[in-house]
Amino acid sequence: MVVGLATTFLWSHERQKIEGYTELINLSGRQRMFTQKIGRYAALLEHKREQRYADGLREVKSLMISEAQRLEDRISALSTMDGGNREPRLLSRMAELRSALWQQVDRVLQSVDPLSGARVAEVQRASDAFADAMERVVSAFGRSANERVLQTTERITSFGIALIFILVTGTLSIVLPIAWVVRHQHRILDRHARMLDEARAEAQKTLNELAAYQAALSQKAIISVTDRAGRIEAVNDLFCRISKYEREELIGRNHRIVNSGDHSPEFFADMWRTIERGELWTNDICNRAKDGTKYWVDTTIVPILDKGGQIRQFLSVRYDITARKYEREALKESEAHLNRAQAVAKVGSWSIDLASRELRWSNETYRIFGMPAGTPLTYAMLLETVHEDDRTFVDAAWRSALKGKDYSIEHRIVVDGAIRHVHERADFEFDGAGRALRAVGTVQDITERKSTEAKLMWQAQYDILTELPNRRLFQDRLETALEGRRRDGRSGAILMIDLDHFKDVNDSLGHKAGDDVLIATAERLRASVREGDTIARFGGDEFLVLLDIVESADEASRIAARIQGALARPFETEQRDLHLGSSIGICVFPSDGATVDEVLIFADAAMYAAKHAGRKSVCFYTPSINEELRDRISLAEELHAALEKGQLCLVFQPIVDIASRRIEKCEALIRWRHPTKGLLLPGQFIPVAEAYGLMPEIESWVIEEVVRRYDEWRRDGLDLQISVNISAKYLRSESKVTELRHTLGRRPADAKGIILEITETHLMRDEGTQLDHVARLVEAGAEIAIDDFGTGYSSLSYLTRIPAKYLKIDRSFVAGLRSTLQQRLVKSVIGIAHDVGMRVVAEGVESHEQLALLAEYECDFVQGYLFSRPLDEGDFRRYIRSHMEQAPSSEQPSHAQVTPPDRRRAG
Repeated sequence: MVVGLATTFLWSHERQKIEGYTELINLSGRQRMFTQKIGRYAALLEHKREQRYADGLREVKSLMISEAQRLEDRISALSTMDGGNREPRLLSRMAELRSALWQQVDRVLQSVDPLSGARVAEVQRASDAFADAMERVVSAFGRSANERVLQTTERITSFGIALIFILVTGTLSIVLPIAWVVRHQHRILDRHARMLDEARAEAQKTLNELAAYQAALSQKAIISVTDRAGRIEAVNDLFCRISKYEREELIGRNHRIVNSGDHSPEFFADMWRTIERGELWTNDICNRAKDGTKYWVDTTIVPILDKGGQIRQFLSVRYDITARKYEREALKESEAHLNRAQAVAKVGSWSIDLASRELRWSNETYRIFGMPAGTPLTYAMLLETVHEDDRTFVDAAWRSALKGKDYSIEHRIVVDGAIRHVHERADFEFDGAGRALRAVGTVQDITERKSTEAKLMWQAQYDILTELPNRRLFQDRLETALEGRRRDGRSGAILMIDLDHFKDVNDSLGHKAGDDVLIATAERLRASVREGDTIARFGGDEFLVLLDIVESADEASRIAARIQGALARPFETEQRDLHLGSSIGICVFPSDGATVDEVLIFADAAMYAAKHAGRKSVCFYTPSINEELRDRISLAEELHAALEKGQLCLVFQPIVDIASRRIEKCEALIRWRHPTKGLLLPGQFIPVAEAYGLMPEIESWVIEEVVRRYDEWRRDGLDLQISVNISAKYLRSESKVTELRHTLGRRPADAKGIILEITETHLMRDEGTQLDHVARLVEAGAEIAIDDFGTGYSSLSYLTRIPAKYLKIDRSFVAGLRSTLQQRLVKSVIGIAHDVGMRVVAEGVESHEQLALLAEYECDFVQGYLFSRPLDEGDFRRYIRSHMEQAPSSEQPSHAQVTPPDRRRAG
């Protein structure tokens, strides 16, 4: 029994040392766990610079520093276990490890500083270096532990010999317990030997990684050690380099030597309260180097405790984050600029991670949807903001986008009870299996644009003064009525109404009185016709009424009589009451006319017949109704001969650059020198030419003449662009477009002087064919201008699909610039045209006030009587030459500079 007890005591004494070595290896294993985490965060940071990975890395680094302190304490304990006498080589290795430990930890932590741009490859190299140092020490621990096991085994063997002796001399009752103790001790020894081998293998892996971190940390971390009072006791080389102080200048001083003054006293008071409690403190600090430059460091301060648990020193580990701070400030400034730009453009941005469903909005996006910035969002919440009539459409578009379809939609949202129009578009990113991963997009508040477009659309179809449908809308409705009556065999009718002596009102009382009469006429017509009938202002003092269905001519006659009675009542004006009356022509369709043009021409003829009958009359169309129709036919025949006899001619009106006052372009306009009627304007013969199919021949002549004149002018040093109008029929004709391309192709390659003016409504029909023809003409060297913008079916989004360089604002817009609404519309049109890369020409400029407003709105060119009426070629050349002579000598000789006459001063 005594031998067994002695054996047990011997083993317990040696086991303390072996377990101490084992614990050291386990602590090394914990360090290996930290290195694995550090490596993982470092790899994530290398590919994705996100704050959450930086925060995780910072936490692991702090734990690693704390565990390093425990590792140092354990090494110290093992060094003193044998009193420093029995195993000097092992104790020397322990001392070597203890002295190098903090330097190695320093290198490790530096290698994974996320703010300095370190790479995972650097961490691996540092790990290999640290592993070599740790391997030597742990191997020594292993050999010592094995020696301890052998020594203990020998001692137990000695007790075994004593046991044999006892068997020879003693009793069996003593032997059996001793034998059990010996076997038990052998099993314990075998188990601990296996544990030691496994721990040593695990430690080998740990040390490989720790070595890498040790080497890297020494290059990246700024290390200092202070005493309890904060006096600096040690710094590494990197501390000296970044602070620009020598080591001797730092030792014995406190960290106030690098205080920048950017932090409040409370900031440092909080730091001291934390570390004096023995807790880690981490924050960003701005320091000042010796030369006055500032730098930012990510700082961790670790209290170092003595054996009694009291604070002995403070270890500070810092990382230079100056570049990141500046990058963050630049990013904040950039984000502020972006937010301001988005607010100005009313365009917000958003992004969504479809895996996490994380949705991010810019400030402007929140504003557009009427939500406070930072409000948590869900798809259901967003769908609730969509107008209920658009909700199904928006949801379907989103689901289609998730399957790869384009996402570019316009819809309405409801914000505080008000409707807003928005345009959304997005780009989606998909994985190899076609699953949507994420999307980024924009949302634009287009409410104002939609409002402007609606106003332009309304103005394209309605007369501004009377708010009645205009000629184009009336023609569309007449076409629909004609198709309906051809199908059902019933009849309809149109009434063309002309106010008698209306011209005298404008001439004697002014346009204000004339406008008042026209507005009152529209109101009386509305009260006189049936519900569902269409009333339109056809132009000037002419009005049209479309009776979609009439049972007989008598019904049309009764309505006409009711209208005449309403218009026979006196019109009240500011000056006096006016008695005008009206003349009405009626055409029944489809019996009298089968097409829109025929019905309008015959109704016009009937109206003229009513005037000729003594005014205040109603006249139905008949095949031989009046001489007017025969005159039209005769005029058409004469017009056909005029082409052969050279009676058609061109006149030219200057187009002036509004900024420089230089004449850079002109518009070619057609005139007819009639042998008996004198000089006829286009309005007197073009409608006849259109009605009788003469326009293609006339347009071909005009274009040939324009090209010929341009080439002559260019040879004479007069390099002006000439614009000319082409009709819808010409543009739709494949042969005419080919002919025009051939004509344009005869010019020199550098001659870009022909501008083709195309009325916007012409482009709205047969869109594919006409846009293709326009593109072909552009390829041939022509430039395109959209003429009479705002008088047709204006669509702002349509402008982006037309390869036009110029947009011409119709003279009716310019004439109405007295109106605030008209001013806003003109300003909006100019701004939108500039946004899509087009330059703007305003027609019909007749006053300095109009010119000043257009200049304020940044219109590019103007055209009108303020500068010159249309001139024949001789007068036009003299006009250009005279203004070229008046221009400063620095002006190019091929451009004239003009100043509009002051008509107010001239009287």
